[in-house]
Amino acid sequence: KHADTIIRALPKTDSRVPLIIAGEGKEEQNFRNLAKTLGVTDRITWLGYLNHGQMKDVYQSVDAFVLMSPYEVQSIVTLQAIACGLPVLACKEGALPELCHDGVNGFTIATDDDATLADKMNIIANDKKLREKMGKESRNISLPHDRETALAKLLEFYKKIVAS
Repeated sequence: KHADTIIRALPKTDSRVPLIIAGEGKEEQNFRNLAKTLGVTDRITWLGYLNHGQMKDVYQSVDAFVLMSPYEVQSIVTLQAIACGLPVLACKEGALPELCHDGVNGFTIATDDDATLADKMNIIANDKKLREKMGKESRNISLPHDRETALAKLLEFYKKIVAS
């Protein structure tokens, strides 16, 4: 899911910017090798698979959420992150621009543009007021996506289809 873009961005960020990678997959060893080649292994924490409760704890302990996957159809993880009030750095593909409004609650970046991603990571890392403002906007953007509202919209949609 283009985690390599994020890892390639890390050496271009301020040295105090850490990266936490949650999840696991067949590319993990390649990502670890890339981090070693780039000399950033000491700045990355690999969490592996996390359950829902663990993810909530991670969201609440970090300053921002980054996802560069162009294949997100709904991006539940991004929705969870914005519901937790996190600024988002995301690629301009799939469902991500619906949840990450460029300059409002985060930044959208071309999928493989590690230089711009690093620049935006530095901006978020170095501006607490901006992080807080974008975090509040993220929370507001998440509200129409709550379960009850989404199910009510889906039910209304189905009623229209059945009626036609």
